[in-house]
Amino acid sequence: MSRIKLTKNTILHIIAFAVICILFFALRFINIEKRIIFDWDQERDAFEIKRMLIEHKPVLIGPRVVGVHGFFLAPYYTYLLLPFYILSNLHPIGSMYFVIFVNLVFVAASFFIIKTIWGKKFAALFLLLWGINPLLVSYDITPWNVLLVSPTIMFTLFVIYKLYTNRSWIYWCLLGITLALGINFHFQFVFMILLAIVFIVSAKKQIESSGKNISILIGSFLLMFLPLLIFDLRHDFLNTNLFINFFLSGSDQNPRDMISWILVLNNAFHPIISVKNTPLTVLFYVIFVAGTFWSILKTKGFLHYLYISFLGVLLSTPIFFILYGKRPSEYYFVFLYPLLYIVIINLFTKNRALLVLIIALVLFGIHFRELQSTLKDNNFGLYYKDLAVKELIPYTKGKKFNISFDLPLGAHTGYDYLIEQNGIEQSGVFTDPLVQINIPPHKNDHVVHLIGFSIPKEFSEVSSEKN
Repeated sequence: MSRIKLTKNTILHIIAFAVICILFFALRFINIEKRIIFDWDQERDAFEIKRMLIEHKPVLIGPRVVGVHGFFLAPYYTYLLLPFYILSNLHPIGSMYFVIFVNLVFVAASFFIIKTIWGKKFAALFLLLWGINPLLVSYDITPWNVLLVSPTIMFTLFVIYKLYTNRSWIYWCLLGITLALGINFHFQFVFMILLAIVFIVSAKKQIESSGKNISILIGSFLLMFLPLLIFDLRHDFLNTNLFINFFLSGSDQNPRDMISWILVLNNAFHPIISVKNTPLTVLFYVIFVAGTFWSILKTKGFLHYLYISFLGVLLSTPIFFILYGKRPSEYYFVFLYPLLYIVIINLFTKNRALLVLIIALVLFGIHFRELQSTLKDNNFGLYYKDLAVKELIPYTKGKKFNISFDLPLGAHTGYDYLIEQNGIEQSGVFTDPLVQINIPPHKNDHVVHLIGFSIPKEFSEVSSEKN
């Protein structure tokens, strides 16, 4: 048997990649059980999954776009989350397993895909820049549908690459499925659909974009909306009407604001430019566009057409949000980060490893305290909510009671599911005593971390026994 010889450079590359992975996972997985949230989105998903498993009722709709005024996406995110809740016996800790799994997949897939297209150093630098971004750290440990946007973008790039290099009809089918999954994970994936369209149009001679292949692409894309079609057929095209009304009348009655998205972009780009300044953000975006144009001029073949599709996305983004006319959230710009980091690394054609490494070290130093803060306990996250609910069990066992809340606006989310999951049964009779969960704790409350709960006098004997 021949021995595998490791050169000095190979060993250094392995060590460097190991360090990057350790840093990436440390910032996401250290103390993760006390950092995971369990708020409105997560409680909604938990109840949906529990209903499916207990009542054996499959769902045909998933998360809703922009709250109560929006339309529904397909339920693929819910079904991907399902096995992790089965693993945790329907406890929300399953969402933490889901987060860990998705991050592992993202790192493995990103390294493989970027290595295949750009090379190993490029892939390692991409993961380094992504890993130390405090905003992305917070997003990457949040169990929500947005978490799946980035891995799906990476897979889209890979399918497009295979479409160019292989030209098999199967990749047209995979591209349609991937784009449909992405848009049903989060609506911002519409920009990746645009990216794919621009790529297909610009590289049509190289990828054999025949009528047959385009039909396969469109057919596989539309097929993924079958659950929503079945839902609409059962509910008088409710979701279709919601979709039409959302774009015709908007999601609310507030006046249109065509520049609010730039203020949000300040926050989204803060981990890179380190200053929240609107003119500087606009300048950075212009440089981003210019860097993409430069990449188009300096590349040939697949990368040439890919950067053209990047440029199409960047030029359309301001137009989209100006027409949208409402303030988006920061996570609506997650789709820009894979493109941004690829362009940044590509700009440093010579000695890119050293220059990008210096940039990464500077950004790491600037945002060190912010990264440290992401590792701290979430005082009102899943861990402490569950701990507080569990503390109620000995006080309420065998008693007739109801539970009320005195909490800040929006802070009550998550408790209903945890109360039900821990087997705490409320009577539903309004004359029965109230157990009240309070933030901040009231005087004489029993306190679990920063969460207090008031025990009725009728239960005082249990309280004294426990003490």
